[in-house]
Amino acid sequence: MCVMVTDKKFHSACFTCDKCSKKLGGSAFIEHENKYYCEKDYMELFAVNCAVCEKPILGMKYALLDDKKVHNECFKCSKCNNIIEAEYFIED
Repeated sequence: MCVMVTDKKFHSACFTCDKCSKKLGGSAFIEHENKYYCEKDYMELFAVNCAVCEKPILGMKYALLDDKKVHNECFKCSKCNNIIEAEYFIED
């Protein structure tokens, strides 16, 4: 049996996480700079954490506050605790 990733072929036993060596065939993986990682290790190594909840920010949707990335759903008004969805806001 083999695993096909883009134009590369691997023995199923050889297609492993570059950090923990977990077999990746049939499970979710992430490619980064021509290396393959299980989701857990990729998050530990490369993901940026939200400045509010400290969980990884996945994808490209986030708010930027004082050079810190924040999940859109974590960007809330300090007074009413509602999510701020405006493009512009006033910091006081």
